[in-house]
Amino acid sequence: LVVLDENMNLEKVVIPSTGELGHVAADGDFAYLEVRIPKKSAFILIGSDTVFNQPYINLPTYFDETVVLCKYNLITDEVVWWKRIGERGDEELEEMDLDPDKNLVIRGITSSIDFYFDDSTYVVNTSPHNPFIGKYSPDGKWLLGILNPNEVNEYVSDMTVDPEGNFYIASEYYGPAYAIGDTVLFNEFIDGQYQYKGVVVKYDAVGNFVWAHQSQGNCQQTSLFSIAWMKNQQLVISGYFIEGDLQFGEQVY
Repeated sequence: LVVLDENMNLEKVVIPSTGELGHVAADGDFAYLEVRIPKKSAFILIGSDTVFNQPYINLPTYFDETVVLCKYNLITDEVVWWKRIGERGDEELEEMDLDPDKNLVIRGITSSIDFYFDDSTYVVNTSPHNPFIGKYSPDGKWLLGILNPNEVNEYVSDMTVDPEGNFYIASEYYGPAYAIGDTVLFNEFIDGQYQYKGVVVKYDAVGNFVWAHQSQGNCQQTSLFSIAWMKNQQLVISGYFIEGDLQFGEQVY
């Protein structure tokens, strides 16, 4: 981890772990780090602590990649706290940021059957590719966790948060249906295959499902790239579609 001043002059180099470093967020003298336990590795060292990986459930000698969250004091070069997320590994972190209250917000993908946001919040994941969202206080307390337990093969691309703290994610799924909360969205079977369907999902500020909307039309594939919240209570979404029609309301493209 390299710390530079505003003129890109080197201030210090920090090596807080034997694992791989990924995303980083900063708050004053503290850095929040994504530390990865690489595949085939049984453990890593974070500061003076040994963080153990869990073996793959069907192969006790194999270890998948596991994500560890770490808060690090850049002045004293000390680990403040760390948390391993997931359980059996195969996690990927895609976003790490701080909200206005300086809580740590993360977004990623898991293929792990057993998933933990902390030591007590256990979720059974039935999908081989499923997004998750987590929020932690500055002192490491788990505040919020979102993971759809249904098998939906969802590929998340982006997330935004409105002024009231509601979460919106843009993603796509492949398969006959997308089930979440009390809602089931059905996919068309066209030319011998299911489409990749773009979907936008809203959760409230404490992680409860609110609504889900998917792209309409007979196009072969819809992919959503990015989603943003505007001040006039509008969502802006970017993406693409191929081979067919895409419909928004009464407008067909």
